[in-house]
Amino acid sequence: MKFRRGYGRFPRGYIEGEQQLYSFLQSQRERYRAGKLQEERKRYLDTSLPGWLTPPKAEREHALWQQRLRELEKFLQEKERYPRYKTAAISSEKVLAVWITHQRKQLRSGKLSELREKTLDKTIPGWNLA
Repeated sequence: MKFRRGYGRFPRGYIEGEQQLYSFLQSQRERYRAGKLQEERKRYLDTSLPGWLTPPKAEREHALWQQRLRELEKFLQEKERYPRYKTAAISSEKVLAVWITHQRKQLRSGKLSELREKTLDKTIPGWNLA
């Protein structure tokens, strides 16, 4: 529980020093999915470690989304323009151009979550108009 509060994420099995916590959490997830986790233990984990059942992939995707948002915000502050794909000077600009285009497409198709839309609106006003 201290790990999650301190690092803002769950432990990862491939990082030295985190393997033991990672293994414990994975075993709890497996026991839950197999119907073998005691209800008292589940309630404890739900209360003290919200999101403990979140698949690691979803957590990584969320972290990457947040990272791209910060990178785009920094890019806009430094360059005072949106990233371009075709005339990008560096590959990271292309990555950001693809990312923001994807967010706009997700919004238009109704697939962008309300939370992500609000986060983009707050962080980068007018992002969906460009």
